Amino acid sequence: MIDDENHPAMREAMLELRNHVQMILGIDMNKYSVDVTRGMLDAHRAKWRARGVDFPAMVMLVVPRLGYVKVARADLDQRSILMTLSNMHREGIPLSDIVNAAKAAYPDFRPIGWMDKMQEKEDDRAG
Repeated sequence: MIDDENHPAMREAMLELRNHVQMILGIDMNKYSVDVTRGMLDAHRAKWRARGVDFPAMVMLVVPRLGYVKVARADLDQRSILMTLSNMHREGIPLSDIVNAAKAAYPDFRPIGWMDKMQEKEDDRAG
């Protein structure tokens, strides 16, 4: 099974996934569209695994009311999840929405201390 991120087949799989995700950006994110998109992610992974590419399982970080969707690897470690969430915060996503999206995507993840740190940064910016 090909698992090298630099292998041409893996790059092709990543590009195809990016194109699929581009198609859903801007649509109304409700339970149905989230479920359909999750199904698309699963089908994409199965298709590429059948071709011998060990494409990783993916999760979606979704903020439906903002139409925000971010696709990330399901196997991220704690530090990588925190970096992803911090990037979402830099993009202007409210902390409560980030925590809800993280809990849905990574049910075992506990952002202990992270939210307090981000809230302090938010308060400092507000002045």
